[in-house]
Amino acid sequence: MGKSWHDPPTYRAAVRYVAVVIGVAIIAAACYLAIDRANLVLASTVPGVCLLGAIGALYTGYRTYRNGGTWVIWQGAAWVLLALMLVTFAFPAMVWPSAV
Repeated sequence: MGKSWHDPPTYRAAVRYVAVVIGVAIIAAACYLAIDRANLVLASTVPGVCLLGAIGALYTGYRTYRNGGTWVIWQGAAWVLLALMLVTFAFPAMVWPSAV
C-alpha cells in the first residue's frame, strides 16, 4: 500500500499558518499605505513577510518530513506564499522610481 497524502490535521494547520502570514502581510501593507507611500523599507516589508512565511513553511515541512509525516502540504503552503511574494513585489516597485 502506498503513502497516503490525506492528512486533515496537517492541512488545517498549514491553512491556519498561511492565513496568519497573509494577515500579517495585509497589516504590513496597510501600515505602508497609511504611513508613508514613498518609504522603500516599509514597502519591502510586505514581500519580506511573505518570504519569511514561506521559509517557515519549508522548515515546518522539513521537520514533518523528518518525523515521517505528510510534508507535501507544507511545501504547497510555501509555494502559495512564494507566489504571493512575487505579487507583492509591486509595493516596492511603486516606490523604486521615486527612491532613486
